[in-house]
Amino acid sequence: MILLNKFNTKKIIIILIIALFITATVITTINILKTIEYNKILQTAEGYFNNAEYDNSVEQLQIILKGDGGHKKATELLLQIQEVFLVSADSFIDKNNYISGIELYNKALLLNQNKDIQTKLDNTLKKLEIPKIFIGDTPLAADIFINNQFKSLSLNKLPLYSDISAPAQTHQYEQGSILRIKLIFPEALAHYSISLLDSNNNAICSSSGFKIDTRDNFEYWYAFIGLSCKISPGTYKLTGEGLYLSGDTVNFTAEIDIIKYDFPTETIYLNKTLTALLTEPSPEKTQERRYLCNLISQSNPNSIFEIDNFILPLSEFPRSTTFGDRCTYVYSNGSDYTSVHRGIDFAAPEGIPIEAMGSGKVVMAVNRILTGYTIVIEHLPGVYSIYYHLSELLVQEDDIVGIGEIVGKVGNTGLSTGAHLHLALYVSGEYVNPEYFVLNKAMLYDF
Repeated sequence: MILLNKFNTKKIIIILIIALFITATVITTINILKTIEYNKILQTAEGYFNNAEYDNSVEQLQIILKGDGGHKKATELLLQIQEVFLVSADSFIDKNNYISGIELYNKALLLNQNKDIQTKLDNTLKKLEIPKIFIGDTPLAADIFINNQFKSLSLNKLPLYSDISAPAQTHQYEQGSILRIKLIFPEALAHYSISLLDSNNNAICSSSGFKIDTRDNFEYWYAFIGLSCKISPGTYKLTGEGLYLSGDTVNFTAEIDIIKYDFPTETIYLNKTLTALLTEPSPEKTQERRYLCNLISQSNPNSIFEIDNFILPLSEFPRSTTFGDRCTYVYSNGSDYTSVHRGIDFAAPEGIPIEAMGSGKVVMAVNRILTGYTIVIEHLPGVYSIYYHLSELLVQEDDIVGIGEIVGKVGNTGLSTGAHLHLALYVSGEYVNPEYFVLNKAMLYDF
């Protein structure tokens, strides 16, 4: 038996050695084949480079670097191309050919982020009084007007980059999401406003911009547009209107596409008490609704409390209803009513502590008829988080709270069929998906 076990052990060791040899051989073969393939691609890229076909050369080099980010020869050639772009751009700028020069500055930046090139680009834009516009971190293709004069430097033809992470892309946004518009101005601004227009040029929603910082004589402004979960899919016009302190006006127009999101459906059955609570007319309910609408419609440019990503107040608990659900309420008499759920419901036991999504100012902490104990926190100009159906309020109006601070406890108050937290996020006049600033951390400030 002992001899047999020794024989089996030796056999297993031999098999493992053979398997390792085969694996090493396969890996070596794959690497050799990759090297051969990359050498062929590199030769093609060098050929394009020698013929001054730099864009084609870059395309080939990016294939190599996508598979092998540390490929030395591909990286060296890419830096050579960047230097060619930079020298050519400087030459164009010296000859006042700004469009060609800035285009090459952008191409050079796309190959490798370089502060010196970025400074040259910024200085050129400042000289031309051209603002830079982004949605999130993506350059926005837009037409720029200064004092109602169309600038020859059209961003439709020439996207402008700063802090590059990816090339410009089609601007598509889902129903219920948020547009964060970042604007960088070459001189001091008095005010700026953003509007979203439909095909008939009717304003669907609008927002006032606010300044967040000044760097190297550039002003950084932001504005948020909340996209309703009921907005019709299609192409919309985004416009901006501003006034410099000098008295000059600065405007832009651009197009964005709103795409459809398939929201779930849900049926909720109400007993007689909850049916009466929802359906019976009440001057108090009307007054409470109007007061809340007026409160969260305000946008104070000085209300800048949270400039980082948000958190979910009950991240460890399941969602019983998601944002945008089409909810059908079935009354006790059998009739029904369908509405849109404008927040997220977290199913949690009564008394569980609730954290603030972000730092901010408590602008409401009251008991309401339909929403029970309610808290509203202002985080940024026009940006509010809302907490419904609490069992206890641990803050009061005008309190300043920090991100993650306990503000209340889960409850079952108001129009509620069980203990839960209803979390809503209101942005520039629209309820939006509360998870947006949590899942898309970069959609807040990059400071």
